[in-house]
Amino acid sequence: NRGMMWLLLMIVFSGPYDVATVDILGTYFKKNVCVSDQKRATTISKVRASFGCVKIHSVKHITGIK
Repeated sequence: NRGMMWLLLMIVFSGPYDVATVDILGTYFKKNVCVSDQKRATTISKVRASFGCVKIHSVKHITGIK
C-alpha cells in the first residue's frame, strides 16, 4: 500500500505514569527498516524511554492546531 507509512516514536517518561515528550525519530515506507532503527535506538538511548513503530494509513494536514 503506497499511502501507508511507519513512524518511529520515542516516548520519554518523567515519572512512572507521566510522559514528558513524544518525538518522531523517523518516517519509513517499510516496516522492517523502522524496526531495525527501533532496535538501534533502544541500544544507544541514555534516557528512560520507549521506542516503537506505529503504522499510519493516511495523513491529513489540519490548520489551526497549536
